[in-house]
Amino acid sequence: MNPEQYSYKIQSHVKYIRQDNSNAKAIKYIYEREGEQSIMLSKGKEAFLKCVEVLQRKEKIRHISFKKELNIHIPDDKELWADRGYIERQCNDKRQEFPSMDESAFHFDIGSSNPEVSLILQLVDDSSFKGSRRENLLNNDYKFIGISNFTQGNISCSYFFLSGDIE
Repeated sequence: MNPEQYSYKIQSHVKYIRQDNSNAKAIKYIYEREGEQSIMLSKGKEAFLKCVEVLQRKEKIRHISFKKELNIHIPDDKELWADRGYIERQCNDKRQEFPSMDESAFHFDIGSSNPEVSLILQLVDDSSFKGSRRENLLNNDYKFIGISNFTQGNISCSYFFLSGDIE
């Protein structure tokens, strides 16, 4: 996909954003699609439009290939999904499994049951990460990605492991 295609894809998700009027203390937004769990956003449409601007300024985005071998196991225990120690061990295991791996990054998302939506939200990066997730996803040094998704009850977890050379 070229930057324009990514921009279009991001813009197509704006229609699922609405302001959350139930919280009088702060202006919050909700990303809500039929059949999917609602996701709280900090900046809403503003973050999506900022992402479109960034994509339109990008000259070239390298294609990232999916590699099942880079998938990181999501445990059954929801308490471990965001556990720093568990995640660091899993990422280190992947790095040891592929000694030629020159660099890597890891992101996760708890909420969306749809990995594509989760990845879009990672790219938009409407969060406290201040664009670092988007920078990693658009970093042309990363060639491969492993995407894991697990749903338990009404909540889902997605792991994204990005890698440079692994061969």
